[in-house]
Amino acid sequence: MAAAGGAPLPVQLTVSTLTVAAELAPGADGTARLRLPARLKLPAGRHPVTFPKADTPVAYAVVRDGSLLRLEGPAYQAGTGRRLRDAVGDDRRIRRLRRRLGR
Repeated sequence: MAAAGGAPLPVQLTVSTLTVAAELAPGADGTARLRLPARLKLPAGRHPVTFPKADTPVAYAVVRDGSLLRLEGPAYQAGTGRRLRDAVGDDRRIRRLRRRLGR
């Protein structure tokens, strides 16, 4: 699926309602790695990533403040700790408390 010589292959994807240019790159274990742009003009949350003519999402993009945090597989269910961290990660008071605690 990747271009000759292991170079990334450019593809068009739809993240929620936004069409973006992404790359499919070969992984070390023989799988394809999907690379999305670091900045997406989407609201915070979990957005489906689909190919233009596909009905089901191939992944989900987790976005906060327009920045891509991570890609999750379609069957991945985040635990309570991960959801809490995503919700309070940019909170100024939480960052200050973590600095005071040395974490």
